[in-house]
Amino acid sequence: MSLAYTLGELWDRWTIEHRKLQYGADNLYLVQTLEAAINEFAPSVANCFAIAELAMANDSISVLEWQIRADHKLSDEEVGIRAREIRKINARRVAAKNFIDGRESTFTPALSIDLSKVNLAVPDSAK
Repeated sequence: MSLAYTLGELWDRWTIEHRKLQYGADNLYLVQTLEAAINEFAPSVANCFAIAELAMANDSISVLEWQIRADHKLSDEEVGIRAREIRKINARRVAAKNFIDGRESTFTPALSIDLSKVNLAVPDSAK
């Protein structure tokens, strides 16, 4: 069976599976398969910001989920605090995925550069 993934979903799944791999999961083949699929696309610079946001959000979510699941003897209040943070971070994750997929999104790259105003010529002294 083959599943159709959008570019945002591929990056989302890769960031999740890559983090699991770092934690010791036996999923190298899946990570490599996702990388091969992603390599068929050429992401724009704006997408790179969204991809970085996606990776950071997935990392933050994994840390918070691990704290909840790892039996750290957290109080119900501490679990609730982490669950609320996960929901907030997940909203950023979804916005980044939607941006990558070209859907309406609240994600805006924090940095935008108008390259038409940047002198990219190599100075004579550096030649």
